[in-house]
Amino acid sequence: MKKILTMAVASAALLLTACGGSDVKATFNEKTIEEDSIAYYVGRLNGDGFSNQVMQMGMPMQYDCRIDSAHIEDFLRGVMAGAVENIDSADLAYAKGVLVGQLLPSITESVGRDIYGDDSTKQISLNNVIAGFVESLRPNKMTAEEKQKDIEQIQAACNAKIKAVKAAAMEKKYGDYKKENEAYLKKNGKKEGVTTLKSGVQYQVLTAGDGEVPADTTALKVHVEAKTIDGKVFYTTADREQPENFRIAYPQGPLGLEGVLEAIKLMPVGSKWEITVPAEHALAEQETPDIKPFSTLIFTVELVK
Repeated sequence: MKKILTMAVASAALLLTACGGSDVKATFNEKTIEEDSIAYYVGRLNGDGFSNQVMQMGMPMQYDCRIDSAHIEDFLRGVMAGAVENIDSADLAYAKGVLVGQLLPSITESVGRDIYGDDSTKQISLNNVIAGFVESLRPNKMTAEEKQKDIEQIQAACNAKIKAVKAAAMEKKYGDYKKENEAYLKKNGKKEGVTTLKSGVQYQVLTAGDGEVPADTTALKVHVEAKTIDGKVFYTTADREQPENFRIAYPQGPLGLEGVLEAIKLMPVGSKWEITVPAEHALAEQETPDIKPFSTLIFTVELVK
């Protein structure tokens, strides 16, 4: 057991050294660069998840148990000690902490890839992920309700910051394309017969329907064609023998985009409208194989009687 603890202490010492000492919270500063606060929030959220799922509910975690063949005897001594010795609970908790700590670098790397993609020159701070994780698990006087509210606020702040970082990167790459789409939207809004809603979503009535305006749960049959401003069709029901089944309350695919739903809620059944959706009410800065970030999307929607 002494050998095991020596190995655990050595690993933990390296971890704490990387954090600048045991007071890892001191490495975090709200005024630091954007990705550092993201890292801290990621740590807090992972710490909360670990606390709820592993420490309280006892859910198992998967550890990387690959062992360097040069240390197989050390590993086997640990197996035998763990099986037959009465291990002190503090020592066991410490050893488990070392194993959990070894997962944090891979979490940090994964989140960094999600934010920055293939840009290997940028990464979130491991120090701040650790700081947030530790802070989340330390005892505090918050009630369960206060803790839940705190985590929800952290989740919202983390999402907002990640979205801002991604948007800035996409705007740098697609700035000219964004301006082109905004110009199209402005020009389209001046066309005769085009109505612009407060949100910026535009529609033009191609065929006026005389049916009822659908409720959220109304069963609808819909013909739809969706394209980008250059005419590229990325979704259509034209190749089907019958229209698509659809309910506003349970949208799927492109029809579930915020701007499209806003217009459909105004359409009497039997109508056919062209709906032009600004990027911020469609996919915003998101990129897909068929749609560039900041794309204004054009939908021709028919609510079939």
